[in-house]
Amino acid sequence: MKSFSLESDLHVTGQITSDDIAAAAAKGIKTIINLRPDGEKDGNYLKAQEASKIAGEHDINYCHIPVVPDQVNDQNIADFAKVVAELPGPILAHCGTGKRVAILWALSNPGGLSAKKILAVAEAAGHDLSPLEPRLG
Repeated sequence: MKSFSLESDLHVTGQITSDDIAAAAAKGIKTIINLRPDGEKDGNYLKAQEASKIAGEHDINYCHIPVVPDQVNDQNIADFAKVVAELPGPILAHCGTGKRVAILWALSNPGGLSAKKILAVAEAAGHDLSPLEPRLG
């Protein structure tokens, strides 16, 4: 599993497997956030209930915030920001490719970063969020 840091305690990746959860535990991850709705297209992936069970076996907090691609809303942003603020880090957040994670992080902007810095961090993680720039300033 390849992940990128958005913040010191917040890492983003694409879809994870049960082996990735074990590897995350070995690396000290304390919380996993899954943004991928169960039943999303390309349905051959670890579903939330099973992932939650595996995470629990590794003493990792697990939170499922299903976000439909291209339908991010204010409630999704608020839910994501609350989990990041309240649950222990380091946090590994994932979806299909990691882009929804980057979008929610950018729009919640917990560190009060400039739009330029947000776009640079997201770009380094492999996600072009330039269409969001008007909402980031």
